[in-house]
Amino acid sequence: MSARWMIGTVLTGVLVALGLLAGQGRLPVSGGGNHAGADPVPTEATLRRESTAPPPTTPKPEPTFVTTTTPAIPLSSTAEAPFEPGVLIIGDSVLEGMGILGMTFGPGTEYDTAVSRSILDLPERIENWRNAGPLSHRIVIHLGTNGWLPAADTLLEDVMDDLDGHRVVLVDVAVDRPWTAAANQAIRATAARHDHVDLVDWQHTARPELLRADEVHPNLEGFDVLYRLVADAVGYTPPGPPATVVS
Repeated sequence: MSARWMIGTVLTGVLVALGLLAGQGRLPVSGGGNHAGADPVPTEATLRRESTAPPPTTPKPEPTFVTTTTPAIPLSSTAEAPFEPGVLIIGDSVLEGMGILGMTFGPGTEYDTAVSRSILDLPERIENWRNAGPLSHRIVIHLGTNGWLPAADTLLEDVMDDLDGHRVVLVDVAVDRPWTAAANQAIRATAARHDHVDLVDWQHTARPELLRADEVHPNLEGFDVLYRLVADAVGYTPPGPPATVVS
């Protein structure tokens, strides 16, 4: 066997082997393409594209909205202060009737009333209550039914100065007497001069149908009206509806 024939045989076997491998997809086919199913051959361009491409994004969930209600904030500058318990009532037999009927202004209501009491007794009554303990923040005063002297003007003014820091309610006089005009003039002028003093106008409220036969003391309907006027002045809300006045 010649050497040329042997070389040819070997070359032929090699070519056949290469053809079989190419047919099985184990060698790349000429032209730079990839056989179906073969892993792609990375190139510089492919790597650059992969390195600069934005990462895959996950769709964002739809936003949810929660509706909240903010409670209204009261304006402290305009809100009315809560009612402070404890009301001291100083007066004569007109206000004494309210106490007998059990008309109170919440816990701590104290009645200091007496028949025929004079305005001249007022400083002593205030002093006695101050000595007995803390003086009530709210004080209702109705004196003058039983007389009025010129000295009472200054006396009332001095007591109101002394009660600065308290809430005072002065109830004027509704009685047909010679001193009524002087008493009411002094009571109203004193109330107007002091910011901590309020006035209850009983004189113009006390219609004849609200008074007893003596035309001085209230009847039941009159006491109810007077009570509610005082309650409004001290900032207290009385329970129940007002009495029906038959005119």
